[in-house]
Amino acid sequence: MVERDIMVPTRDGSPIAVNVFRPTAPGRYPVILSIGPYGKDIYWPDRYPLFDGVDDGEHMVWETENPERWVPDGYVVVRADTRGTGHSPGMLDLLGRKDQEDAYDVIEWAGVQTWSNGRVGMSGISWYGMMCWQAAAQQPPHLAAIIPWDALTDFYREAAYQGGIAHKNKAFMRMWWARQIASNQYGIDRLTQDELDRQRVDINDKVATFPLWNEWYAERAAKVENITVPVLAAVAWGSLHLHLRGAIVGYERLTAQHKRLLVFPGDHIHPYYSEWGLAERKRFFARWLKDEPDGAENDPPVRLGLREGAAMVWRDEREWPLARTRWTTWHLDADTLAVGPEDRPAATASWQSPEGQLELLSAPVTERVEITGPASLRLWISTDTSDADVMVSVSVLDEHGQTVPAHGIHGQKVPHAFGMLRASHRTLDPERSSPYRPYHAHTELTPVPAGQPIPLDIELWPTSIVLSPGHRLRVVLSSTVGSWSNIMESDQMREAGDGPAAGTITVHTGGEHDSAFLLPTIPNDA
Repeated sequence: MVERDIMVPTRDGSPIAVNVFRPTAPGRYPVILSIGPYGKDIYWPDRYPLFDGVDDGEHMVWETENPERWVPDGYVVVRADTRGTGHSPGMLDLLGRKDQEDAYDVIEWAGVQTWSNGRVGMSGISWYGMMCWQAAAQQPPHLAAIIPWDALTDFYREAAYQGGIAHKNKAFMRMWWARQIASNQYGIDRLTQDELDRQRVDINDKVATFPLWNEWYAERAAKVENITVPVLAAVAWGSLHLHLRGAIVGYERLTAQHKRLLVFPGDHIHPYYSEWGLAERKRFFARWLKDEPDGAENDPPVRLGLREGAAMVWRDEREWPLARTRWTTWHLDADTLAVGPEDRPAATASWQSPEGQLELLSAPVTERVEITGPASLRLWISTDTSDADVMVSVSVLDEHGQTVPAHGIHGQKVPHAFGMLRASHRTLDPERSSPYRPYHAHTELTPVPAGQPIPLDIELWPTSIVLSPGHRLRVVLSSTVGSWSNIMESDQMREAGDGPAAGTITVHTGGEHDSAFLLPTIPNDA
């Protein structure tokens, strides 16, 4: 049974439009809810090609659960349009307080309907997953469990200004806004452009206006420490464009009694709709929305899909970061990367910003080496300009010198690990920083003295790298992302004024300027 455009009242009177998919047999069923701005009524192939291996069906909508997979199992699926999008009127202001309150109000509405058993779960990819985090942090009484899949938690640090750098995601965010948000604004078929402009807050305008962390971003950062319901957080290792860091850091910050983390290779879409992905979600919701005694509460808290060459190997763990981690220092020389003594001779090497790069290679390893967890790089640099962008990509070369591919959200080749920082954003928040995860405040700019070496503590987003005998690490330092992702910055996407002036960036190694990675090595005999 399908009911469309039910108008759900909210606390300020601006209704939210929902579609309800439910079994035909009378009864009370658990509810799976998604709420987002992409259009509850837009058939997936009408907006994007339907990816091979993704469920087909007349009710398929981008990045949401397929009702045909859940309703026959005794669930109600509810899809809601975010305020100001689709069929929901009102001011479009994404991720803000009203968005969060609307999610709460729709959850509470769904929890008391005659067809509801009083337990509501939330599930969805990307934006829909972000709303899982936001809604659960408010602790609505009828919310029973959430599955945020490939979903960030800190919009500033993971989307708008990764490492304080705007241009990495600028082109993507403009494309995303025009294609998925503005095109689905409420009233677009009948309102003038001026009327539409008055009824929305363009998130790109806000990002351009607020280059530093402030209350606008704080309002939109998920307060995951407030979440008490069971959480299944899932993310792909290759989700370096937006979501990887937020999903894992969000999991770490959770204080909920029952939480589970899945991290795996793959793209942004297929794992969610795969048989194993669906099975994970069904097992989780069966326990927490239906009270079925399937033992999900005793599942290992962490399940990792390790990238062993071109294969994936599942491994269950008890915690994250892994307790048996041996934190290993890999020192930089002018052109090499090595585990070894700290008393290395001083050396320098340079690249020209923004086009150039500096490459460093490790020696081939002689045994299997696993690097799994968060990581960091202390890099000493000097520059002849007033600021500098530093981007760090780590990849693997096989015994023949060929790149061992890691795959991104569209299946493209990406680095195994990545991090970035603008030098003027190098000030740390000491209360939230750790050796393996430097946490930058981003509340003020710290001057960069021309020609003087300064230390940058660069966070590498969590990773899992497995080196086989004969493999080596390849590190590239640069000032642009380059072309490894087709939705992030390429050299052609970078606009004038996006970054510091062109100049020379010099890396200092050895002596009193010991540039080095801190990498989470996992013993092979554990």
